[in-house]
Amino acid sequence: MNGRLDKAEGNTNEDTIAILKQIESNTKSLSYDIDYLTEKVGKHELELNRLNRN
Repeated sequence: MNGRLDKAEGNTNEDTIAILKQIESNTKSLSYDIDYLTEKVGKHELELNRLNRN
């Protein structure tokens, strides 16, 4: 029984690392998308501000 628990605990660390790597991969692309959209919105806000001042 103890051998099974030790084996399960060892796999848990590897599983956790795999999950964290997958999360990192998913958030990298999300961060890129957010940066891209922030830049686009910023440009639109600038243009709207210029139009409103004139």
